[in-house]
Amino acid sequence: MLVASLACAGCSSEASSSWAPNPSTDASSEAAQGADSGLDAKADAPPSADAGADSDAAWKDAADGQTESCAPLTCQQVGAACGTIDDGCGGTAACGDCPAPATCGAGGKANQCGTAASLAEYWVGQARWKFERSWTLASTGWSYGYGAGTHMEVLNGAWYLFSRRVDWGNKPASCPFERLSTEVRRSDDHGVTWSPPSELFAAQPGSAWECAATDGDGIYDAASGTWHYLFQCLGASGGWKGCHATRASADPMGPFVIDPVPVIEPGALWNSICDLPGDHCSQLAGGPHKVFDEGTFDIFHHDGASFFVSFHGFDGVRGYRGIAKTPDFKTWIAGDPSQGVPSDAIEDANDAAGWRESWHAGGNIGAGSGCILNESGLWYLLFEAADINLGCTAGQNWDFGIARALSLTDTVWDQLPAGNPIYYSSKAPESNGTSLPCNVQYAKLFRDAGETWMHVTRESVDPAYSGVYLYRLVADRNLLRNGDLWMCETGPWKVFPAGPTNLVVYRFPNGSTDGNCYLATNCGQSPCAAGQSVYQDVPASSPLPATMKWGGSFLAEGGSANVEIVIHELDASMGVLATHSQTAAAGASWQSVSSTFSPSAGVATFRFQIYLSSPLTFRADEMFLEPTP
Repeated sequence: MLVASLACAGCSSEASSSWAPNPSTDASSEAAQGADSGLDAKADAPPSADAGADSDAAWKDAADGQTESCAPLTCQQVGAACGTIDDGCGGTAACGDCPAPATCGAGGKANQCGTAASLAEYWVGQARWKFERSWTLASTGWSYGYGAGTHMEVLNGAWYLFSRRVDWGNKPASCPFERLSTEVRRSDDHGVTWSPPSELFAAQPGSAWECAATDGDGIYDAASGTWHYLFQCLGASGGWKGCHATRASADPMGPFVIDPVPVIEPGALWNSICDLPGDHCSQLAGGPHKVFDEGTFDIFHHDGASFFVSFHGFDGVRGYRGIAKTPDFKTWIAGDPSQGVPSDAIEDANDAAGWRESWHAGGNIGAGSGCILNESGLWYLLFEAADINLGCTAGQNWDFGIARALSLTDTVWDQLPAGNPIYYSSKAPESNGTSLPCNVQYAKLFRDAGETWMHVTRESVDPAYSGVYLYRLVADRNLLRNGDLWMCETGPWKVFPAGPTNLVVYRFPNGSTDGNCYLATNCGQSPCAAGQSVYQDVPASSPLPATMKWGGSFLAEGGSANVEIVIHELDASMGVLATHSQTAAAGASWQSVSSTFSPSAGVATFRFQIYLSSPLTFRADEMFLEPTP
């Protein structure tokens, strides 16, 4: 086995064959998907059936009454170093604080001290997005539509999830779809449980928000004790505008008061940005003053005097992202670098042209929704880009990438060095043989207690997968490139031998461990030949760590079989110094394995290798090889 596998150091990385992994033969790999579109696209789809218990019922009082014979658990018994734990008897136990700069739970380990990963580390490949949980139709029982217009705000440790609310069955003749409004839920445990929703405001007959009051963003101004909410509004006369509402309380769980007239008319901000022939947005749109449709607002900064807001624009074909500022949500400043805002769009079709995506003919058509987060004086922008059109079309690509700038006046933002996108739309053939439109949308960055989080909405007609996905930014010491398949391509993974062994990376999120992509492989013949495998070589670091940890998650389609995962330690001449092996009993559910070893002196290369002993198709995800702390 070793002679055959190690001889393939120069093999090509992929092979095609009639035995190529085919997820369509696995009924559990992906369900048909349905999309809730962006506001500029189409009306919401019909509500899905209630496929799970309503998690609102999980929002309950903490005091459950202590039993007479209950012995409360201690922090030491459960290994908790900080924070608060459930003592098992209806009470809690305080386990202390962490010494600065560490915080409790940082790095994704509950009740353990750690240092939060930074976006600066992510920028240079030293952090990654770790899937934490999802809030799906099946797991929550919430009414369909909450995944749209979604954004998280954090205040005093509480998470507030703002989202779209659809008044199903109420479609006035003057409106293009059922009335849309906005609601908010609260969580005090990082989204494990949620309160019932509270409606901020409803679409009102005869108002500028008669048809829609949704897809906005909120910010709490502590100095005035006021929540501000800027949202897209649509009246019977048509044309998307910007409306503003306030609530004089630190608690957003209650009604907001909407200003009687819109605060942003169509094109009002973009006319000040795309005002010169030399502006990129003017060139793409065919001249100045041709971008309009301000929306998907993001109130990302308050400097004490002004609120800074990012927003999308549309020229009838292409999408853009811009920035403006306002002291009061009535007076606006845009297109003036002397006032701290850019003179051009910050993202357009030019910026996503080089993404790691096979755009359809004509390329991408620019930016849509987005959000900005500041860290140590740098501005990070998470934004979506699509092809074909912004009207949500089946089979289109609709992805999210991240960019960075030193100043808000910059009109060219640096793209992630490792390449965008960082989050991909599904390619599963769920709608008449192709992928659903707008099946990934409304991604948002937010921060809590020094930690950075991201949530993304994925759509599916399978209620177990349709909803909001939550990710935490954690330190990444993984030596494997694309070990968790975030790049959605085979990349550095190779096959042996090059002939029959197959290797594919699928953009079928329902079939993955983390809502993104996964690797699929098979030996392409029956029986498999000795040594058939998938592998990746990584250079050994110097000095060598005392211990290395390695493993991953594996699944078998249509049966069960063992998968052998091997680490070969190779010297400078590719000779074998040591071999370490572990076995995953792969079946219909993901099986995670992990082990450790001590590196050998003189090792130059580590080979992470997955051996195929069965003709079944195997999936792999979240593979890792990393030094232990």
